[in-house]
Amino acid sequence: MHPYSFAFNPPAPAFEIVIQHPDDPARTVPALAQLDTAADLSCIPDHLIAALGLERADETTTAGYDGRPALNLLYLITLKINGYTIERVRAIAISDPVFLLGRNVLNHFNLTLRGKDQTFDIIDP
Repeated sequence: MHPYSFAFNPPAPAFEIVIQHPDDPARTVPALAQLDTAADLSCIPDHLIAALGLERADETTTAGYDGRPALNLLYLITLKINGYTIERVRAIAISDPVFLLGRNVLNHFNLTLRGKDQTFDIIDP
């Protein structure tokens, strides 16, 4: 069980993960990851792209809550979450400081949010 992060207002389900370069396992960075069940794809902050020395894998068009389409750069990464490794995860670049775990990752796990307790579980059955 993980506590919600009080770095957000209101508090949000977020925890530390490890992001790894897909072709060079020696290049890793820890990151605060916020669970984002509304995001189709995970989102990686620009500063983590630079820290890992990632190269753009592709481009994709996305639309946010406002429905306006935007062209985004797409990167491939490896994620280490709660002792599990997920390889070749697609993530779009964002300027925000927090990594967003989208449904392309969350759907690998069973997720339980306990809003009243401000805790959550993210487990692989």
